[in-house]
Amino acid sequence: AVLYCITSKASLAIAHRSASLLAGGTMAPGTLQVTVYGCRSLKDSATVGTQTVYCQLICANQTIKTTTGKGIHPNFNYTTQFRIDSAEPHLTIKVFAANTV
Repeated sequence: AVLYCITSKASLAIAHRSASLLAGGTMAPGTLQVTVYGCRSLKDSATVGTQTVYCQLICANQTIKTTTGKGIHPNFNYTTQFRIDSAEPHLTIKVFAANTV
């Protein structure tokens, strides 16, 4: 079940930058680095215990899944990179409950 979905700025704490760093930098041109720090005030979907959630990031026909977090205020601190071709890539982030059937 999708608990939360964004396609622009929202309550997920996200830092991103489009890099053009060359030698000595951490990213190559055509790369978008995204860090998902966590979520706040998610709907609690667990009927028993604490919910486990993860984020799915979709950009430039690539899909990446974060590590899991717990509760309604999970922390991920997950950083990933996307190879991009356009100057303004579209990023979608969905939050899923990992422990639902």
